[in-house]
Amino acid sequence: MSENLLTVERLTKRYGQAAALDDVSFTVKKRERFGVVGESGSGKTTLLRCILGITVPDQGKVFLEEKEITHTSVEQRGIAYVPQDFGLFPHLNVEQNIAFGLKIRKAPVQVIKSRVEALLSAMQLPQEFMQRMPRELSGGQQQRVALARALAISPKLLLLDEPLSNLDEATKDEVLPYLRTLNDHFGTTAIFVIHTMQDAFDLCDRIGVFHRGRVLQIATPHELLGKPATPEVSRLITSVRQNQVPHV
Repeated sequence: MSENLLTVERLTKRYGQAAALDDVSFTVKKRERFGVVGESGSGKTTLLRCILGITVPDQGKVFLEEKEITHTSVEQRGIAYVPQDFGLFPHLNVEQNIAFGLKIRKAPVQVIKSRVEALLSAMQLPQEFMQRMPRELSGGQQQRVALARALAISPKLLLLDEPLSNLDEATKDEVLPYLRTLNDHFGTTAIFVIHTMQDAFDLCDRIGVFHRGRVLQIATPHELLGKPATPEVSRLITSVRQNQVPHV
């Protein structure tokens, strides 16, 4: 059996004459934290939408566990998604938000209750938070509830769209440990669309650097620092290099 959970094969998506994705291929390993980094217009969002099933590519294929899902409905893919704004339902409390996917799947009441309690505990949120509304939570708490809701259905793959971009540095430090332990604690494979290279270095096992719809390089943070494949990659990691220089 392949060690890869996800395979993206020669994916192309055009809007008019512009190629949002241009012959993109890569794999994501099981239990890996894979980062997608690039400037605005690099194709990150289109890629996420094609993997999730919201957007159908013009060419190419998507495989999950070696099964083609290119034209499979969103509901049948076994993929969970956490949007940039967390996507919590404002009219539902914490318990109802986390339980939402399980209720849609008609899970037994006791299974739902146990799963919600376990996820709250894993996210280090007190059980009394169950009755709180999203507006009563801090940004970091909202992020953890959104993670719990996504994990409740035990997805094969978790997609997170810029999970750190709306957080200040203190809240980012609060959330990072939970994102880093997704694969160890939950056995989850995750793809992160990330705005800055520094955040990708802090979080991901491997990083795919995108530019104008193409993949420039896929490598570990260490490999990117040591041997950037193109001038564009080198420019993107300049800030990371600067942060690693000791202050005198």
